[in-house]
Amino acid sequence: MTDTLVAGELDLLGERVQRAADALRGLALERDRIRGERDALAAELQAVTRLLRGRDAHALVTELEALRRERRELAGRIETLVKKLERIDA
Repeated sequence: MTDTLVAGELDLLGERVQRAADALRGLALERDRIRGERDALAAELQAVTRLLRGRDAHALVTELEALRRERRELAGRIETLVKKLERIDA
């Protein structure tokens, strides 16, 4: 009876060890995936840093805002031209 009890406990322990090993493998895969993401993001950050080196951040933001305004104005002009063309075709 003691042997049966010990064998049962050993089986339970073996199952727990297997679940822990599976969890560790999963965590290792996740760690490797996250490291890959980190490395890719670090490389991207370095590339952007090289591009922006020596540029004034405030000037870049101002330029971006101006480009966005220009894009909105152009979109409005295009919309007006499309409406005029539709009236001509009608």
